[in-house]
Amino acid sequence: MEKGTNSQLSSGSTYEVFLNFRGADTRHGFTNFLYRGMVGAGILVFRDSESFHVGEEIGAELLQAIENSKIYIPLFSANYASSCWCLRELAYMVECTSKSNGTKEILPIFLDVEPADVKLKTNLYKQTLSKRQKTLCIEAESWQKALIAVGKIKGWNLKKDESQVDLIQLVIEAVLVKLNVRYKNVTEHLVGVDDRVEAIIKMLDVEYDGVKFLAIHGMGGIGKTTLTKVVFNRLSSRFQGCNFLSDRVLHNKKVLIVLDDVDENKQLKNLAEKGNWFGSGSRIIITTRYKSVLMIDGEATSESPIKCANVLTYEAQEMEFHHALKLFSRHAFRRDSPPNDYVSLSEKVVSTLGKLPLALEVTGSSLSGRSKEFWVDTLKKLEKAPFIEVQKTLMITYERLDNVQRQVFLDITCFFVNEDKTYPCYMWEDCEYHPYNAIEILCLMSLIKIKDDNTIWMHDQVRDLGRAIVCEENFKEPHKRSRVWNHQEALSILEQKKVSKGNDNLFSCELL
Repeated sequence: MEKGTNSQLSSGSTYEVFLNFRGADTRHGFTNFLYRGMVGAGILVFRDSESFHVGEEIGAELLQAIENSKIYIPLFSANYASSCWCLRELAYMVECTSKSNGTKEILPIFLDVEPADVKLKTNLYKQTLSKRQKTLCIEAESWQKALIAVGKIKGWNLKKDESQVDLIQLVIEAVLVKLNVRYKNVTEHLVGVDDRVEAIIKMLDVEYDGVKFLAIHGMGGIGKTTLTKVVFNRLSSRFQGCNFLSDRVLHNKKVLIVLDDVDENKQLKNLAEKGNWFGSGSRIIITTRYKSVLMIDGEATSESPIKCANVLTYEAQEMEFHHALKLFSRHAFRRDSPPNDYVSLSEKVVSTLGKLPLALEVTGSSLSGRSKEFWVDTLKKLEKAPFIEVQKTLMITYERLDNVQRQVFLDITCFFVNEDKTYPCYMWEDCEYHPYNAIEILCLMSLIKIKDDNTIWMHDQVRDLGRAIVCEENFKEPHKRSRVWNHQEALSILEQKKVSKGNDNLFSCELL
């Protein structure tokens, strides 16, 4: 969109790119094509207008546009130096860049001129500046310094007989890379993601001309968003438009879109059913913790829980132990491995956390610089329940379950992890919990898996969350909770009930 009116400029909008050029030379040629290409790629670009050139100083509107931009692109043409406005803008861009601590950047384009011309090593700009020095000596000195400084920056050269289209595409791709890397900040402690990222990129197959959808699913805290950010940053330069959210501005173009944390089936259905919204070669990536979101076409079964139309799926898995220990160590010790006297404790903590990235980062940071006694106490607490930050993430999924599904979930966390699902299903049927439906939903929401041997698998952190929920029913008196899984506590309760009631038939659907 062109930012070309006073009302738009005074609104305080933040731009991504500011184009600096001599209108008479390039406005209706290269600059116009570059501007249109950037707008089409979803870049917020400001293009100067002669209507702002009033008086001898840059007005507040133009100053604001320059200050709010992140990338400056001066287009040096043969008569560029004859424009006082171009030179004023350039000098201010250099000033803003020097004060930005690396957050702003100048990317020059040399249109049938050489960097040597801009560095004033030839007469092309040098003679024009000499004339200006007689009347505007103070300003001319700052212009001279700005030209020399920018002339030293590596940019793009366009000769008369070279393709403007190819150069414009290169510029747009470079700008997208710089903007996207800055926006999609990824944790500095990336560990064990390379193989996963390569697997995802291979599935996306960016050389294929058709439109592809990929859903990355897995439990909360497993690292889906981090993986997707890395993939986004690596691929964004290969697309005409990129966004980390749905953006209809990009439709009918080759685009890379990421929809993070999708939780409703209709969101994906609306996109996947209308792939012709996007240009050839587009890639749409979805992250979700709910496999049920991926059920677009047909019905799921416990044997085949996902049946999708036109959507590839990738399941984010827990980390390998050595990667988990490395990630934990970076947060706890600011190094890749624990000190010798903390190796055993660190390995116990990592094992207890179940190699879940979110839990490793949160726990490692909380233990950094703490005493061994603090570590030991923390380990004891972790063996009973996850950290509150991790619990909050996992509770998002738990709270989507209905009451019957919650009962089955809590039974599993307390009694049936790594157990054959056949036997508890008999019990759940008697309790009218509709077990096969409940198990399917728990699988679709990434809370459990049914392994090949028909046993129920659950991540340790999810198991501990369920047990913590039961403990909150009554912290001090286990016999008043709905479930007791600790053998010593269970035996103690049974002995008490035998004495008080003489009744051995104590089992129910809620107490095993």
